[in-house]
Amino acid sequence: MKRLNVAMFAVAAVATVNAATVDQVIVRQQWPWSETIKVEYVLSDVSDPVNISVEATADGVAVDAAKLRAAIVGETYGVSGNGAHTLEIDPAVALGASKAAVRRFQVRLTTSAAPANLTQELYRIFDLNDGSCESVSRADIMNRPDKFGAYETDFSKIGDGFTTTLDPSEIFIWTGVTNNPIYKTDKLVMRRIYAKNKVWQGSVNTGDATKETCDQYWVKLTNDYLIAVFETTQAQWTKIYGTNYSHFAGAVDAAFRPAENVAQTEVIGGITAGETIHGKWKEYRTYLGNEIYNFPTNGYLHDVSKNTFMLKLWNKTKYEFFLPTEAQWEYACRAGTTSSYNHGKSNNIPAVSALVAWTQYNSEGETHVVGTKPCNAFGLYDMHGNVMEMTAAAGSIASNRDGHGESENDPIVEPLGSPCTFSCIKRGGAYSEISGSPYWWTSSTWRTSGFSYLQFRDDMGFRVVCPVNRQWEAH
Repeated sequence: MKRLNVAMFAVAAVATVNAATVDQVIVRQQWPWSETIKVEYVLSDVSDPVNISVEATADGVAVDAAKLRAAIVGETYGVSGNGAHTLEIDPAVALGASKAAVRRFQVRLTTSAAPANLTQELYRIFDLNDGSCESVSRADIMNRPDKFGAYETDFSKIGDGFTTTLDPSEIFIWTGVTNNPIYKTDKLVMRRIYAKNKVWQGSVNTGDATKETCDQYWVKLTNDYLIAVFETTQAQWTKIYGTNYSHFAGAVDAAFRPAENVAQTEVIGGITAGETIHGKWKEYRTYLGNEIYNFPTNGYLHDVSKNTFMLKLWNKTKYEFFLPTEAQWEYACRAGTTSSYNHGKSNNIPAVSALVAWTQYNSEGETHVVGTKPCNAFGLYDMHGNVMEMTAAAGSIASNRDGHGESENDPIVEPLGSPCTFSCIKRGGAYSEISGSPYWWTSSTWRTSGFSYLQFRDDMGFRVVCPVNRQWEAH
């Protein structure tokens, strides 16, 4: 049990940056009921959010900056608004000691301008029990390590030699999301992808199963979107849809594994013999009460005449959920890479794919708990391997390009391909391909189709996307 008594403090604080001033600092320990040191301060003349830098000395010796940062919970990043604010310091963590008596604990606070994206929403967490959602910014995660856990801003620290061309300002990875099981069961964690007006280069396998040959293209996306951090798990599927008949439902850790053995008809619906697309897959316009609709180019992406997973999720959360288009999926998967796998390595060998993917070479013939392989630079897990992921198109990104996509100055804009009615494109590969299949069938380039929309497979699952607002913006 911690018994760290800070008997005396002197306080040195007050600094001004961009006219924001911090003063009236009060430092006190919550002794005897708690060892926590509470720091209260007042901000004045705040026009934009600021970061609060904390320095401390104990008995005249500077406290290690990394230990001090790990010991702080409270308002230090992206702080806005004039008036009183609070942060707390755990002295046992800051000083690396569980028992001590400190005679002088001195704190100094300074302000600096917070980056513009610090307070923007980056994650959204849906509660699958009551349908509510919580918006989470970088600042929220950084200020509350006790709630959210760890994060990383350097992709190279996710894995040895991992690289990306993303601007450093785009990289923020909430690694703590893998440590709390609730985020794989009762919650649905979505990561915002800032993709609006982004032009990027992708590539897709041309279908030659004997070698990794690719058709390259340039694409422009027109909307930001939210995409699930994890593949939909068996627990999430059961909570929303009801019955779980995944092939691996009997595993001890089944709740945290991907939902598989689910048919496209159960996820988004499908067109059966004698039915037509028109008048059936646009019925949700009436359901939404809005005649203007765009995801991202037309409305043939959900069948509300059937009680699908997506419709139940809509009803639960009041947000529109879909399968990602192939372009949305690939942009999210690559996360700034142009290599075969989203860790940025170019040497295509099974050991390289195994760094981020459960494949036939390392899976031992079964799915695995989501989030156990390293994520990409967007903080998305299992984009390669584990289970193939359904997309919202039956035709590839490169199809029907009408001559566009050959250059960065003339991209294909928000490609959809033909509607995913009978069978949709699957991306990312799975834990178990056919015997002898190439390892790169789990790569960023590989796509497959041809499975019936009624087909149940233990290597096929999905992850969801939804608009940042309740409806996609027209373009």
